[in-house]
Amino acid sequence: MKNTLYISIVLNIILLITLQLRTVHIVCTVPQHTTQDSSPHQIVPVTSKDRYHSNSTIYGHVHIAKTAGTTINGRLANQFERVCGHKGYSYDFTSVNQRQASKQKGDKTSNEYKDIYAVTYNRYSRQRVPPSIMEEIGYHNCDYISHETSWKFWGNKGTYIPDHTMELHVPCRDPIDHLLSQCNQRRREFNCDTNIRNSVEHCLLRAAVSDRFSKKLKTMEGITLKCFNPVPIDDYIQYMSTRLQRKRIPPEPYVHVATNQDRNKSKECLWKSPALQEEVRTFLIENVEYYNFCDSCIGSKDDIFA
Repeated sequence: MKNTLYISIVLNIILLITLQLRTVHIVCTVPQHTTQDSSPHQIVPVTSKDRYHSNSTIYGHVHIAKTAGTTINGRLANQFERVCGHKGYSYDFTSVNQRQASKQKGDKTSNEYKDIYAVTYNRYSRQRVPPSIMEEIGYHNCDYISHETSWKFWGNKGTYIPDHTMELHVPCRDPIDHLLSQCNQRRREFNCDTNIRNSVEHCLLRAAVSDRFSKKLKTMEGITLKCFNPVPIDDYIQYMSTRLQRKRIPPEPYVHVATNQDRNKSKECLWKSPALQEEVRTFLIENVEYYNFCDSCIGSKDDIFA
């Protein structure tokens, strides 16, 4: 009787060990996703079925001051994956947007709405990412890059994945409206009764316009330069919606971040003189490289809406 009990216990132990070994064997022999000639450590090539778009293009956005760049960056980061921008990243924008909504409903000066970037870096936040953090993160997994920085940034091969091309988008507003928006940003008025050059320079945000664009971008290897009118913004968002991957979970509506005080166009003297408008427009096109490019690009084959 004892021998029978002993044998039964031993058999049960052997059976248990056998089942455990089989489980381990199954775990260890899960097929590797490799090609015939690749080792288990190589990266598996992405097939056409795995991709959400079939081309190898990365999109760039030259954030020229007062061309709705903050809204464009924010709306794209809110809706789509792999958007990397000075004014927001896809991976954390849901939380960013929620904080912005709470801030606008509550005490806008409260530290309660500050993120870690705002606490650590003066005048920065996750909606104005420090350039040093952007460089540290890198751009290797970005489908769309938005930056307000020197035009030379786009020539850095480390900006985008090697062997990929970049379609670089330059926003082009109406020159007069754009200039007056810059006047508003600087809290200045355009003087219609003085020298045009002086009036323009009084308002023009040189560093935020001329330093961010150069026609040399047209000759940079791997870059195709395109232009677009950012007004209305919805047209551009729609254009990019067929080129970027939508987020798995539909986002809450984008919370607008105002970067200018409200304008009163009825008090802007330039709108009252079509002749002066034409003189100012001509001056901008002839003396500012960015406006010269926009004048020749909008309506051409390089206009993404043409």
